[in-house]
Amino acid sequence: RFFQAARKEAFWTNTIFVVVADHGARVYGQQRIPIRSYEIPLLIAGPAVVKSPSRVSQLGSSLDVSPTILGLLARPCETMFFGRDLLQSHGMRFTGLSPDGRLVEIAEIPDHPFYLGTQYHPEFKSRPNRPHPLFISFIDAAVSFARSNGRAAEAASRLQELPTL
Repeated sequence: RFFQAARKEAFWTNTIFVVVADHGARVYGQQRIPIRSYEIPLLIAGPAVVKSPSRVSQLGSSLDVSPTILGLLARPCETMFFGRDLLQSHGMRFTGLSPDGRLVEIAEIPDHPFYLGTQYHPEFKSRPNRPHPLFISFIDAAVSFARSNGRAAEAASRLQELPTL
């Protein structure tokens, strides 16, 4: 209910919400540590930095929360002493910033065949006969991936089976 109520407020569009749970069991002395009770979620929400939900199974600590948030804001934390950006440790790079340099506009994983997230809307710059370069690049990457895996012929035959409009 908190997020439903917050969405109705003016501050929703420029606020980052960070929710961190506390671990459960406490241990004392010679007790074994119930490690599963120390696995807690970190939730980052806010339309300025999170456009669509995703899950990252990166092991981190409370020291990593601030560098991760700073990374989403294109203000990377350069020292390991204060933790690390959990998203960049997955290879994610923030390659495009807003004109004022304050927000991430484009994020990608360079070693992935095509992993790219955008804050802007390339579909608004596309027409049926003039697609945005982002969409052309996506189709090129998909075709290259299919060819490199020997699946291009299979994909082409499936496309021919589709009904025409």
